[in-house]
Amino acid sequence: MEKIKLISVRNEEYPEGRWDRFTIKPVLELIDPITNLFKDLGFSVDVLNDLDMYYPKFGGFKSFYSKKIKAYLIGYEEDCLEIVLDSNLPRIKIVEVVERYFQFPEE
Repeated sequence: MEKIKLISVRNEEYPEGRWDRFTIKPVLELIDPITNLFKDLGFSVDVLNDLDMYYPKFGGFKSFYSKKIKAYLIGYEEDCLEIVLDSNLPRIKIVEVVERYFQFPEE
């Protein structure tokens, strides 16, 4: 299966952690990569079940929490979806997990 292409990747550090932001164009095949990403990041089955029922509408926002990480799905009116991972996990760990399911933009 072809990976979904990321439009942009950004991160912003703050004193206790970092926000890693991944922007994509919404496509129908998106829920499986996001579910697998969240599973690999250690989210519970309850969160995965909730995620499976949620696909953000434009202008929508949904948050998910685990012991080590917070995740936000934000649907923008500009026809894009942003996955925001809020954690103090090493950036390389986040990138490695995201790379399993999404294709990073060419630099």
